[in-house]
Amino acid sequence: MKRQHGFTLIELLAVIVILAVIALISTPIVLNVIEKTRKEAYKSSSLNVFKAGELYEAKNNFSGIDKNGVNINDLELDNNKFTSGKIIKNENNKLEIVNVTDGIYCSKGTKENLIVVKGSCDLLDETAPTNIKIVTNSVSTNKIVIVVYAEDDESGIKQYHYSLDGIDYKTTKSSSIEL
Repeated sequence: MKRQHGFTLIELLAVIVILAVIALISTPIVLNVIEKTRKEAYKSSSLNVFKAGELYEAKNNFSGIDKNGVNINDLELDNNKFTSGKIIKNENNKLEIVNVTDGIYCSKGTKENLIVVKGSCDLLDETAPTNIKIVTNSVSTNKIVIVVYAEDDESGIKQYHYSLDGIDYKTTKSSSIEL
């Protein structure tokens, strides 16, 4: 009997498994490259705000932008996809963008030191809170008392959020709460 040429089921399954492993390894790498490219494109768009700010100043006899700033939508920008933000003159008399966002990314800083983050402009808080203290004690009433204390000059923490296994939570203006 003549042997037929072809692939067995085992060989086909082995090829499928190998392709799946390759896809599993390469997908995060490709997604990271895409994300990095999008972030760099947003950064380039943010740098164009500085050019538009300089043009705005020139048209207004160099008196148009001050420490109060100019709304990003008042500048002449090509393909403007920014939803909010402003450009100001900082204490060094340099142009600086503040919380310029397109709804996906947010940027802040000078042309030489531009910070871009994905997400809300609240993420641009550059320093972590200091003096964080978390104390938990059991009380005789079988309640857990959680005390949280933190200082952050940049964000000005005013509320404390508490949760127990993500089920019950409560927000208070004081630094302790009974659960």
